[in-house]
Amino acid sequence: MNYSVYFDIARDGYQGPGNEFLIPAAVILSIVLLAIDIYRYYKSRIFSVRSIMGIPLTILLFYGFYRMDNFFSDIKTGTYRMLTNALNSGNYRIAEGPVKNVHVRYGRINRQYFSVNNTDFEISDNELDGGFNQTIMNKGPLRENVYTRISYIESYGDKIIIRVELAQAQ
Repeated sequence: MNYSVYFDIARDGYQGPGNEFLIPAAVILSIVLLAIDIYRYYKSRIFSVRSIMGIPLTILLFYGFYRMDNFFSDIKTGTYRMLTNALNSGNYRIAEGPVKNVHVRYGRINRQYFSVNNTDFEISDNELDGGFNQTIMNKGPLRENVYTRISYIESYGDKIIIRVELAQAQ
């Protein structure tokens, strides 16, 4: 049977939460806090330690956001490296067959449950683990009776999908 690769962690990249919001949030918050400090200083026209205390606090806050950004970048890079190393080294499991028992659960976190060859999977558009996460609610391909080959690793009891291959029509 011939397959076409729908998702490959090495090709499509990390599918987990990003940290892109941290530095812009820190810049905006720092500007707002500095504007408040400048307003308070010019309003009172009295120089005091209290009137300029927000400046070092703003710098400290910005530094904290910067360190958080580095921390989350390290986690993201480490997870991506772990997943691609598993794929490249062949250290993964394969479930092949038709997708069965597809059902979704809507709520605060939307989830899709399905099985392939008696291997149960759970994916979510909201909870991101770095692997494949495109549910049928978000135009994902893993629908009932679609013949597929899924490569995955198990990490802390969860199955992280690192490759999805779909059978081509003959």
